[in-house]
Amino acid sequence: MLGYFLERNLPDFHVAVEPRPDADWRSFVEHKFRENGWDMRSARDRNLKKPDAMEQLIWIETGELVGDACDFLKLIKHSYNHETNLDDALLGRIAVENVANLKAGIKSK
Repeated sequence: MLGYFLERNLPDFHVAVEPRPDADWRSFVEHKFRENGWDMRSARDRNLKKPDAMEQLIWIETGELVGDACDFLKLIKHSYNHETNLDDALLGRIAVENVANLKAGIKSK
């Protein structure tokens, strides 16, 4: 995972993964949106995100919503000048692999 790579290589970067079963995903996202007020304030990219459109959910420790994996890659480019050329199809395959690894209890740290 890119997050683990960055955590190993950047001194002030930390990642925590909170996997959720598919059956619990929608309620988890809606809860996080309500808890953090994201339904009433823009994400880091200044766009208002909708909970039903979130296939991944990424936020920073201050509680600021980053968005999904594509938004995260933009943040990494802007903040650390680290560019990763991943298209949506490849991001989707990586997400499926990450979920499978997390379900199997394997972490690529």
